[in-house]
Amino acid sequence: MRTLTVPLLAAASLLIACDNPTPMPTALKAPPPLLTIGQGNGILHRVSLASHDFGILKPGTDANDSFIAVQYADGSVEGQWTDQFGHGNGGYHIAVNCVEVDGNQAWISGIVTQSPFEEDIGQPAGTRVVDNGTSANDPPDQMSFSIVGVRFDCHAKRPYPLFDLSGGEVKVD
Repeated sequence: MRTLTVPLLAAASLLIACDNPTPMPTALKAPPPLLTIGQGNGILHRVSLASHDFGILKPGTDANDSFIAVQYADGSVEGQWTDQFGHGNGGYHIAVNCVEVDGNQAWISGIVTQSPFEEDIGQPAGTRVVDNGTSANDPPDQMSFSIVGVRFDCHAKRPYPLFDLSGGEVKVD
């Protein structure tokens, strides 16, 4: 008798619940927006680059630059940066420690943590990038050379020479 009681109670509960069904909504509500830059998640600036080396090498070679640098509202910075030389010659890995944003430009610096040149490990490095938009009608994004071994204060906003990117994108938020 006990085994029959449980299914009967479940069926009765289902019938009672179906007596006054909840109406279906006519339109779904949009989910709340994700936290974005400057909206409470503590991120002040986010700068990224993914590109072939700028026009000196033909697109499709293995030489490239990429980084992500994040500056938080409390002033702290984190990020990683690689500059690959191409043709199997290695490249730099840099731990980002400074971000300076001025409009659509950014200056990034850090310390070299890996290099095919042992004397460069531990040296400062820096670069400058410009986000010129994403439209086909916008001029290409730009970057400077990776400057290694020179005392580099990204807050000084030095006018390092810029070169147009032949592919890829800079994003300055």
